[in-house]
Amino acid sequence: MNEQLYKGQWSRERAWAWHNARPWVRGFNYLPANCTFQFEMWQEYGFEERIAVMEKEIALAQRVGFNSVRMAMNFEPWKADRDGYMRRLERVLQLLDGHGFTMMAKFGNDCTVPKEEYVPPVLGPQKTDWGYHGGVYRSPHRAGLGEGWLPMDDPALEPQYYEWLRDIISAHKDDERVVIWNLWNEPGNTKRFNKSERYLRRFFEIAREIGPVQPLTADSWMMTFNKDLNDPLSNLREIEFLAMELSDIVSFHHYGRFECVVSVIDALKKKYGRPLYNTEWLHRIYGNNVQDLYPLFWLERIGSYHYGLVEGRAQYYEPWESLRGSALPIDLWQHDIFRANHRPYSHEEIALFERVNRMADARYLQEKE
Repeated sequence: MNEQLYKGQWSRERAWAWHNARPWVRGFNYLPANCTFQFEMWQEYGFEERIAVMEKEIALAQRVGFNSVRMAMNFEPWKADRDGYMRRLERVLQLLDGHGFTMMAKFGNDCTVPKEEYVPPVLGPQKTDWGYHGGVYRSPHRAGLGEGWLPMDDPALEPQYYEWLRDIISAHKDDERVVIWNLWNEPGNTKRFNKSERYLRRFFEIAREIGPVQPLTADSWMMTFNKDLNDPLSNLREIEFLAMELSDIVSFHHYGRFECVVSVIDALKKKYGRPLYNTEWLHRIYGNNVQDLYPLFWLERIGSYHYGLVEGRAQYYEPWESLRGSALPIDLWQHDIFRANHRPYSHEEIALFERVNRMADARYLQEKE
């Protein structure tokens, strides 16, 4: 398999050496249950209450045997209070490390809304509407909406986003508490198609100029909606292939059934030959479940970050709005694995997580001997 590398990109050999030198990375996309959306996580207002809840929830997750979280960094609170933001990030990293957890830090994101629907976040108390993910009554990604808009599309703000990225990666470029830099989430989503290509390329260039000890990645995602088991990548957009080509380790999202996930894994192995990380999964309504997928990810040694932990204000347990009124069994939770009182949503799921995690740790210790 011939390999053409971008400037500063890790070779396959380096990526595999990094991947094989550590325990199997398994965790979840995380917000504390008393946090409505990502902006709220990083502002000063209410931070002590959020980190107190986080302490309890990460301890709960540690008992199950997880070891990592994927968290969005968010630009606006950094712009409003850079020094305070960096102190709060350090507090979170210290908390995670105290429980044996690392962080996958996520930056750019094409999951957005049209400009006419965009409301800039404001520091302070945050409103929670009950009905959909992120504390809104209706999905911001519902069908029929126009092209998504990012504040970064404003030429005056674009350079500040590059400064935000550079600042955080530079501060933690040698920090083993950060496991992976996740530079862009779902490029091409919300009808942006290739509009974020310039940003995506520049994010990778900046990160490689810094030269962190951690690998870089950006997530492909459209394969969830491809039912062609023989060609499961055929519906991906150009920018998704670019994201994987730029990456040191290949990350993807998949909310589909077991056989579809298997076909995607096979296709990505053949095409890229790099370590794989599924950075978003768990959609019980679609049959994307713990019993099928978690053992598969361990056996294939694919990094695993399912979506959500504890039922809370972000309402990740709610189904996508497109499923309302459908014939699918939406009495099931979509994401999250614990109820608000920290009891399992499913005792069988938690028992499986615990059993697989114990086997993973035992095998890793044997391999080290």
